[in-house]
Amino acid sequence: MYQPRFQIQIGSTTIDSQSQTAQNVVVNLRVALAMNTGAHICSVALGRTDDLRFNGGAAPAGGASGASTGGAALSVRTGDKVTIHLGYHTDLTQVFSGEVDEIIPGIDALVVNALTSDRHLLTLRYNQIYERQSAGNIVRNLASRANVSTGTIDNGVDFPLYAVDDGKNGYEHILELAKKCGYECFVDTTGALMFREAAQGPVAKTFEYGFDILKARIFRHESAIQKVEVRGESPASSLGNEKAHWLVKSFEQSLGIAGTGKPIRNVQDLTIKTKAAADTVAAARLDQLNARITRGHLTVLGVPAIMLGDSIKLTEMPEPDLNGTYKVRAIQHKFTREDGFLSEVAVQGVADGSPGGGIGG
Repeated sequence: MYQPRFQIQIGSTTIDSQSQTAQNVVVNLRVALAMNTGAHICSVALGRTDDLRFNGGAAPAGGASGASTGGAALSVRTGDKVTIHLGYHTDLTQVFSGEVDEIIPGIDALVVNALTSDRHLLTLRYNQIYERQSAGNIVRNLASRANVSTGTIDNGVDFPLYAVDDGKNGYEHILELAKKCGYECFVDTTGALMFREAAQGPVAKTFEYGFDILKARIFRHESAIQKVEVRGESPASSLGNEKAHWLVKSFEQSLGIAGTGKPIRNVQDLTIKTKAAADTVAAARLDQLNARITRGHLTVLGVPAIMLGDSIKLTEMPEPDLNGTYKVRAIQHKFTREDGFLSEVAVQGVADGSPGGGIGG
């Protein structure tokens, strides 16, 4: 197998593990990616060597703090663009794109923490009433106000009226919309915000126990909820989105329902004003609950090509029931002197009927 390799771009400087100097400088590297949580993080620990000395860099105009390495002329400042490529030999895959958010100097190392560009949504506080807009249009507007680039933005639920207030930051509002629609929300490896249907794609990678998989923990339980009922503000869908909304004695005609049986999860959501939207939200909530029936964590030899939302397949597991297809929900790539290049992958079941899928399996 080819030797594992990293390539770190910080500002105008590239640190490549194929360089003997870089091998001494980088103590460890960690990239953490996850769906529906917030900005991704990359942490690089740069160690002190005889040839590289850390000096307090003069802050540029604007007051940003910084640090530099004398021998290699490496300068690190908050706001610098950071790009991480991981792989083997000449086969490298970009796994992170973001900006330096924090620099932590230490006696034996300098830790550089970077966040993806959607971090700007975490500081966005905004008040706006949206009329006759889809969830996707609201997400596009919030992203543009935070200067965050967008990738795939699906429309999702249509809202006759939707309010965004400064009691929550922009990311919290987007995650709420993702939950209502049952969507995946994350930033891809190029830094583009994704807001998309949680569709199952083809299997991107097959992992074999004892060959690719070093550790595996899979949890399975029976769903405590069999049915979801969603009540909105008023039953207006029978007359259309343009009609006024009013309070009524009974919500039976506008009740959103997904699933059958008991126990029942009751959801009251005042942003939902039509039966069509209530049905969509109910189905999304039930899918989210079912997806949690099967969850797990894998430790595998470093696989940079696996992306959030990918479907993966497990084979030759000690327990045959654990074989099957899963969906990637979070990834953590680690590159250390002690363990080399490893990837930790958090997975959940998929609705494919396979034994490992958990949903319908």
